[in-house]
Amino acid sequence: MSVGEKLKEARLKQGITLEMVEDETKIRKFYLESLEKGRYEALPPEVYAVGFMKRYAKFLGLNEREMVEEFKQEAYSVVKEDEVIFNEPPKPENKINLPWKNIVAGILFLIAVIWLGGFVVDYISDYSTRSKPIQPPPTVTDITPPAEEPQAEPTAELVIKANQNCWLNIVIDEEPAFTGILSPGEEKTFTGKEKVFIKAGNSGGINIIYNGEDLGVFGQIGEVKEKEFIAK
Repeated sequence: MSVGEKLKEARLKQGITLEMVEDETKIRKFYLESLEKGRYEALPPEVYAVGFMKRYAKFLGLNEREMVEEFKQEAYSVVKEDEVIFNEPPKPENKINLPWKNIVAGILFLIAVIWLGGFVVDYISDYSTRSKPIQPPPTVTDITPPAEEPQAEPTAELVIKANQNCWLNIVIDEEPAFTGILSPGEEKTFTGKEKVFIKAGNSGGINIIYNGEDLGVFGQIGEVKEKEFIAK
């Protein structure tokens, strides 16, 4: 199975659309389709394409290092005929004495700069992904009213249990709280003072408990569903 087929299979199993991936990873849909269909000639230069692959694989919960290595093998293992090869320029027929040592040193320096630039771009791409506003879900102690308050205030507590992979977007009281994939067996709790909004890419893969009431399966397998739970 090719790298692109692995990406597409993982995405479809989690009920995630290309539009969702584009929105979360900031990678254009055109490039996502090119990765999945193996249209590597449509991708930007290698350093950017590798960054796209790493970010996409990480978003789907795949082993990003293995996926990047397989991608490099598929897309860049064969050296292109028009690849630039740096050779020492032929010696001119005239007797002009050119500083060849300086020219060769300059070429080597240029190669080093290009290599270092690729490393920096890859680092920036990885840092950008890690610095996205995708935050871990707040713990109940962070957002529930202090225990010493004399009267209980209305809350919206949402317990989400996954029986299949499911992409989730959670917003608590108009503030982003969690975006990511919940794996089978995982359970997360979200509590809001006013409301909790949920959007699920595979609503049939999760069960919902709202303020202690078991609502059962959220939707159908593969169905994208969203709902707002008001505090009471």
